[in-house]
Amino acid sequence: MTRCIVIGLDAASWDIIKPLIKRDKLPNITKIIKDGISAPLKSTHPPITPAAWNSMITGVNPGKHGIFDFFEQDPETYSIRPVSSLSLRAKTLWEILNENGFKVGIVNFPVSYPPPKVESFFISGLSSPEQGTYAHPAKLMKYLKKKNYRIHPRFSYKKGLEREYFEEIKELTDIQSKVAFELMKREDWDVFFVVFMGLDWIQHYLWDYEISPGISAVERFYEYIDEKIGPFLENVSSGDYVFIVSDHGMKEIKGEIHINTLLENWGYLKRKDYNRSIKNKIVNTILDTGRKLPFDWKMSIKKVIHSSYMDTILSSQNPLNEFHNQINWKDTKAFSYGFMGRVYIHTENKYSFGIIKPEDYGAMREEIISRLKELKHPETGENVIGRIFTKEEVYDVDSNSCPDIIFNSLGFNYMIYNDFDLTWIGPSKGRKADHSEEGILILKGYGTNVAKIYKIEDITPTILSIFGIDVPEYMDGKCLLRINIKKSDEHFNIPERKSKAIYSKREEEEIKKRLEGLGYL
Repeated sequence: MTRCIVIGLDAASWDIIKPLIKRDKLPNITKIIKDGISAPLKSTHPPITPAAWNSMITGVNPGKHGIFDFFEQDPETYSIRPVSSLSLRAKTLWEILNENGFKVGIVNFPVSYPPPKVESFFISGLSSPEQGTYAHPAKLMKYLKKKNYRIHPRFSYKKGLEREYFEEIKELTDIQSKVAFELMKREDWDVFFVVFMGLDWIQHYLWDYEISPGISAVERFYEYIDEKIGPFLENVSSGDYVFIVSDHGMKEIKGEIHINTLLENWGYLKRKDYNRSIKNKIVNTILDTGRKLPFDWKMSIKKVIHSSYMDTILSSQNPLNEFHNQINWKDTKAFSYGFMGRVYIHTENKYSFGIIKPEDYGAMREEIISRLKELKHPETGENVIGRIFTKEEVYDVDSNSCPDIIFNSLGFNYMIYNDFDLTWIGPSKGRKADHSEEGILILKGYGTNVAKIYKIEDITPTILSIFGIDVPEYMDGKCLLRINIKKSDEHFNIPERKSKAIYSKREEEEIKKRLEGLGYL
């Protein structure tokens, strides 16, 4: 019986893999390449973890599945909260497989909490609250606790602690790989899907660090990952399909762009003029000190503080909403939130305090696009903005959840943040490298097709075709195999939705802290 295994390596890049293969440093990846095909895998716009992985498992672009970042905004209240698996608007690979009688085993899939109730099992990954039930069936939690399973690192990167951070990510990956391998062997599944996040974190912060004289931390971690995936590859049958994929690539960056500072400078965004009270300043001082403590200490402290008081503090001081509390919405024409280059036009027909009339929307958007095209680095005079898209161009839909303008820095040389800073462009404060749009695809199996580049949306149609399942007409991806492909005439209806609060305040605070520690906030 045919089975399929997918190994996800977040942020894996051919720019690192190819030189290592030439030096015979990645024997397991090299073998699977020789037995199959390999090519760049084009990511989403923007090429960010939540958008990309969800496009991979739905076969549609972010405009259709509705997830663009780790957070989503309620246009009525302007509040921002973490996205969840309930934010997803398109059918997933595992839903379609289960509907057709096939079983799945999913381990550490990012941005998928609460875990979908699949047959056979599902373990949610990055951005899940570890104090919650992040596995289905729930009884699996007992096994995970026994194995000391963790989703996130226990501490964040700090300058001077590079080696400790490297070892922490290795230990975390080791725990996850052992659990995944045990479940792969003992559970019943037709499709097994595991994701390892460590490459993303190591490359972000240790891009130019040597773990020992002459030995790159990044290259050494790629070698370590190759060792970890070896047992998975050894335990598949000759007729099984094997995918090794990444959601995006990675490259060194020159600095940061702060898009809301830019919009403020141009007069499209206004901030409130206010001073915090002495009470708020005291609370902020306490919280700033607390951010420096290990995560486990923070959670222990919260247990001895009255929960209602803590929830009140966390709610009032949540930097997700603190950012939006700074904005004078009644005098703001455009703004950004989240990572990468996304601009939202503050329209009357979408936002509670929107000020741009529908008939002025197009002109306002074109005006901002024109200014982005002309943007130069204030010191060097070089262009800093690369490609710019409207939501219709890149998503082929007109949904309220879509950003109105999507863009990237030229050559992905700058990370784009939504925050405010003293200047709109400057050196990086933490990350040494960031996302690029080309991930990796390695595919072993019968009837593989060779092409120059594939899209991340191609993975789900390919897996469905392997199992003889009709590929819905609405999917943006295509099958990568020379096999008989059946297509259904199922069309995609975009269900507009209001944000749902599924997390408690304390769970939301944990997610925020976890993502903050990883540099996602």
